Amino acid sequence: MTIDGYVHPGFTPVATAFRHQIGRTTGGAAVAVYHRGKLVVDLWGGRRDDTGAAWERDSLAMCFSTTKGLTSTALHLLAQRKDRAPAQLSGQFAASSSACASSRLLVIDASSCSICVSLS
Repeated sequence: MTIDGYVHPGFTPVATAFRHQIGRTTGGAAVAVYHRGKLVVDLWGGRRDDTGAAWERDSLAMCFSTTKGLTSTALHLLAQRKDRAPAQLSGQFAASSSACASSRLLVIDASSCSICVSLS
């Protein structure tokens, strides 16, 4: 099965795993990996539909349960930051009425926070 795209030399194991996974299915897929803000893997391959049309760089796919990974990453970042107050991480949050809330209170939704902000 054809695989197209780019792999930075230090990330060839990702390409190997992707090639293995594509070979196990009749469908297709794509993967992109950013490392320190730089795109280091951008691969796609397989078939995108029952007609056998090739998967392309911009092929669309159904995604299920994608928020689980994002939520897990966010929780791990909060733990890594040792429960610093979100007001220390975001000026927008600091200006809100919940500026004294801790990261832990946000995670368990006990902060009475009524705004959505980026903690980055």
